[in-house]
Amino acid sequence: MLAAFSICGGIGLWRARPGASKKAKVIAWGVVALSAIGAYRTYGGVAMQTLIVCIPGVIGLAVLVYFDSPKRVKATDDL
Repeated sequence: MLAAFSICGGIGLWRARPGASKKAKVIAWGVVALSAIGAYRTYGGVAMQTLIVCIPGVIGLAVLVYFDSPKRVKATDDL
């Protein structure tokens, strides 16, 4: 489900649709949440598995920071 929503959100961003950055934020929060759940489940196991599970969460946080700061993203939301 998250993958299908990500594809739709990516197409919206590519075409600069109104509200696309808000969809991207929702997707990023979903990725962060799933990564946190996965990290919690693998914690105490192999450290490399925990690190691999955390990488998408870090990328999701980077996307959230990106979509909160630039003027261009805010301009896209105003369309």
